[in-house]
Amino acid sequence: MGAASTPPGHALTRVAGVREANDLTVRWLKAVESPSPVLSGAGAWPLLAALAAGAAGKARDELAEAVGIDPATALDAVRDYAAALSASAALRFSTGFWASPRITLDPAWTDRLPAAWAGALTGDLAADKRTLDAWAEERTMGLIGQMPIVLTPETTLVLATALALRTEWAHRFSDAPLMPRTGPWRTDRPWLGLTRSTSDLTTLRTADGVTILPVTGRDDIDVHLAIGEPGADPAEVLATAVHAADGRLATAATEEGPGITVGTEPSHEAAPAPLLRVTTVGFDVTAEHDLLGLAEVFGLRIATGPGDHFPGVSADRLTVSDAAQSAVAVFSAKGFEAAAVTVVGLRCTGAFSPPEGADRKVVSVDFTRPFGYVAVHRPTGLALVAGWVDEPKRFQA
Repeated sequence: MGAASTPPGHALTRVAGVREANDLTVRWLKAVESPSPVLSGAGAWPLLAALAAGAAGKARDELAEAVGIDPATALDAVRDYAAALSASAALRFSTGFWASPRITLDPAWTDRLPAAWAGALTGDLAADKRTLDAWAEERTMGLIGQMPIVLTPETTLVLATALALRTEWAHRFSDAPLMPRTGPWRTDRPWLGLTRSTSDLTTLRTADGVTILPVTGRDDIDVHLAIGEPGADPAEVLATAVHAADGRLATAATEEGPGITVGTEPSHEAAPAPLLRVTTVGFDVTAEHDLLGLAEVFGLRIATGPGDHFPGVSADRLTVSDAAQSAVAVFSAKGFEAAAVTVVGLRCTGAFSPPEGADRKVVSVDFTRPFGYVAVHRPTGLALVAGWVDEPKRFQA
């Protein structure tokens, strides 16, 4: 990697957990079998860090490696992280936990969580699910209507984060039908094309053979579009974009690179300024992720097995039973909105015997996309959501 660099006129605020959350995003992007349309390491990281703070033994070691910080300082980092995100007018970040009366949580752990919503699991599975779903919908401004967890009689603790953002572009796009004549998007039915022009060529950046275009929001959220050479690994393209966003990878203004062509056109001006003409597509994507399907990425392999893994959370013997995320992202001529709800469910081991036949939901994801995007919290460089876009929205006349 090159020396750290940020776009002209922009300096990052260093916040604990941001680079570690971005590293989690990159590992996740590289671990999925097919490129995901949208995922949020930013939503998963604080949950894992909070669990690491209350974990012991090998489960603590594995979680510590996944979150990249010392579990002894993890809750302090989570609070700083949450405070930085909560300061954004365009971003809403929430944490919550719901506990069964069958367990007693350690106040030394709960009191250090960042302004979390505290609720109760009543044992009425349908009512409890309605409560969790309502929290998810309200905290994501209606973008996600359900908490991605199937409650069972075993569930004794639920931890969740909700992340939602909405921004309008500082300079809007114009929409028009787009019908490429070549390539994977060649079609007889038009896609939703988005175009705009600017005289500021410095916004077009390059890093490690990837072309990156930050699309600036009116507040403190930008979306970085990233494209590599044909056939480039989507995960590597997105990793480059994520590390460029948090300042660990140098970028430079460019007029050469993937997706870029240089030509001329007639002008009525005697000394016309150069023009950067941007063409992209609108997209509206969703994804459901089973985090336990990639337990090694999230440091949850040991924590899902038998044992007393979280003595710092509760004196009751707890093990992870569920971990999932729902995510959505919409890119339009006017702006960008996205949300992610991440949840971890825990159950007691040993003392409680659930009835037979309780099934656990398993969700798999299989998407492929020709270009990537990373929604970035501009002050810190945190990659809020990232994904790979394969099929744009269709144009509606």
